[in-house]
Amino acid sequence: MKKVLIAVFAALALSGCALMQKAPLVDVQLAVCKAAPAGLTATCNEAVDILEKSSILLASINDAVDHQSFIAKTMSREDALVWRANTKAADAKLDDVATALNKFDYTNALTQANLTKLLIETLNEELAKQVAKGAK
Repeated sequence: MKKVLIAVFAALALSGCALMQKAPLVDVQLAVCKAAPAGLTATCNEAVDILEKSSILLASINDAVDHQSFIAKTMSREDALVWRANTKAADAKLDDVATALNKFDYTNALTQANLTKLLIETLNEELAKQVAKGAK
C-alpha cells in the first residue's frame, strides 16, 4: 500500500511540473486580455496562463493534503492545518493576481503571478518530500 501511495504522490508532484510547461492552457486570446493595449497583450495572456496553471496545482496540493490527513492517515491534523493555512495564503495571492488583471495592471499581475507560482511550486515540492518521508 505504501508503494502505491508513493507512486501516486510522485505522479502528483510530476504533474505539477507538467502544469508549468511553456505551452499555454488555451490557444485563443483570453477575455480579460482583449482590453489590453497591443504591447501588453502577451504580458496579460502570460499572467492569466500562470494564474490558471497555479490554481490547478494548488487544487492538487489541497487534494493531496486531504488524502494524507483523512484517508492515508499519514499526516496529523495539526500538519494538515498548517498546510491548509499555507495553501489559503497562496490562494489569496492568486486572488491578488486576478484583481490586478481586472484593474488592467498587467505588468504587476505578471510579476505577482510569477512570484505566486514559485511559492506554489515550492509548496508542492515540500509536500512531495513530506509524503515520501511519511510513506517510508
